[in-house]
Amino acid sequence: MGTPMTPNSEHVLAHLEGNSQDERTEIAVRVSADSHNPVISIRQQAWGNGIGWFTQATVELPASSLTALKLALCLAPATLQRISFLPNANPSEAEEPPTVIPFPGLWSGTNTTKTTED
Repeated sequence: MGTPMTPNSEHVLAHLEGNSQDERTEIAVRVSADSHNPVISIRQQAWGNGIGWFTQATVELPASSLTALKLALCLAPATLQRISFLPNANPSEAEEPPTVIPFPGLWSGTNTTKTTED
């Protein structure tokens, strides 16, 4: 059995790598000061020279939703595998630029205004 948590206390569970070495996601459990209930905190953090890691955004979920979150995250690998088979799913692949079809009119330099002579 672990150490009991008191209001405003927290325990950092993990740091997940970000898209660069200056980004990470922090997962923590804390006890809410107002409700005294455990909360799962998911924090997007960035590194700042001179200040260290700082939180840019936080999502907090009640601990009661942990099972549903875990189930949803278990679906992620299969979903990502399905998405990778879709056409143009990999943005790093070279793509041809879109074809531009000119439309005759004022912008194309031709005059399409109908004139009538009496």
